[in-house]
Amino acid sequence: MVDCVATHFGFILDAIFEIKHTSTAPNSALNTKSLAIVLKGPCSVKHALTYYADLLGPPSKIFLGYIANTVIDPVEKNKLLLVVEPSEEGNMAYLEFIKTYRTILDVSMKYGSANSISLLEFLIAVNVMIPRRYSISSSPLVSPQSVHLVSLQNLFQNRR
Repeated sequence: MVDCVATHFGFILDAIFEIKHTSTAPNSALNTKSLAIVLKGPCSVKHALTYYADLLGPPSKIFLGYIANTVIDPVEKNKLLLVVEPSEEGNMAYLEFIKTYRTILDVSMKYGSANSISLLEFLIAVNVMIPRRYSISSSPLVSPQSVHLVSLQNLFQNRR
């Protein structure tokens, strides 16, 4: 998946980048789920896409907004602009949209112009991967009538 995304968007996996967070930089497009918020220090594109980017989650409205800016066809552009609109109608259109286009790769395959967004726009628009709090550790072949979950509680102590 990482290779497909990098190839489609024209990113060089071994390229190193660093996002400078400053108090004077406009952060209007950034939200707490943004990949650009969590990356600290120098990072390779491959590392960011492999360990931080939620490539299998639904595309964010910010991502779709960037894509809408690249679309030339006015009908398709208006569809995307409706999807990113912060209204009840926009939310309903978004929910319908992600039924068909479930990942950022699905969206980028539909809209070929998506590959013209920059790495910075990509990092701002793509959500960070959400940590998995549990794993399903059962098999329907072994126990067809039950599901087994595994979870781990981390207790951290402050060393002073």
